[in-house]
Amino acid sequence: MPLKTFPLDAADYLDCDEAVEAFLQDALDSNEPIEIADALVVIARAKGLVAVAEAAGLTRDMPATPPPTWPTLLKVISGLGLKLTPVTVKSAA
Repeated sequence: MPLKTFPLDAADYLDCDEAVEAFLQDALDSNEPIEIADALVVIARAKGLVAVAEAAGLTRDMPATPPPTWPTLLKVISGLGLKLTPVTVKSAA
């Protein structure tokens, strides 16, 4: 009997601020730009792409390529209701 699988969409589970923050923190901890960008997309889908685009002052039909610029990413982060906060990383030395 074949194994039954079901699609999993992380956006379905980002139903509170704490879940969004933890999800994005995991992506940031990876230090992988593609992971961070993917996490922002998932969060935007969870919050509603149209609402996020409007809050960020962006159009829905923005091309996916080339990759977004830093100012665009900052607009998206703001449109998500998030902000970047510096945290000092303690050295192991």
